[in-house]
Amino acid sequence: MTLSDYVALWPKIQGAFSAAGVDISLTQALAIYPTVAALVKNATPAPAPSGPALPATLTLGGDANLAPYGVALVGFSPQEHQGANLRDAAQAKYIAYAYLVANAILPSSSWAPAAAAFLASIVPSVPWQAADGETLVYGDEYIHVAPRGWGDPTLLHRDDLNAQEFFWGSFGG
Repeated sequence: MTLSDYVALWPKIQGAFSAAGVDISLTQALAIYPTVAALVKNATPAPAPSGPALPATLTLGGDANLAPYGVALVGFSPQEHQGANLRDAAQAKYIAYAYLVANAILPSSSWAPAAAAFLASIVPSVPWQAADGETLVYGDEYIHVAPRGWGDPTLLHRDDLNAQEFFWGSFGG
């Protein structure tokens, strides 16, 4: 930070001190300039926001229907596939499940395109595509947003869950 930058920021600097209950003059602020400039020069930049994540293996709990973040995931049965390699194209269903849970994806009319793009970057051998904003398709399988209870009627009266669910299905029957 140059001295001219520091002086140009004086109104903001004075405001910050004032908000903290400290009256400071420009002369006093200039006296501490070398210390402030050194702090700014040596400051660690804020970390960049992280993007989506996907674990390497399926270790995300054993509940077949409920994600830890309160969204029903119907038709997945992840408890039967714990330890699955989430870079293996044969595990596409569980790759998608793990993506939803690890990133706390909420059912919406726009989730699928970002999911398809991210998953294709991680496991490109799976033909991930968004059929529309709320449907992820890969091969003969899909994940679609539905009203809570559509895939599992026992969830209809679960007010602790999101009003919509993710439903896994297959075109092959």
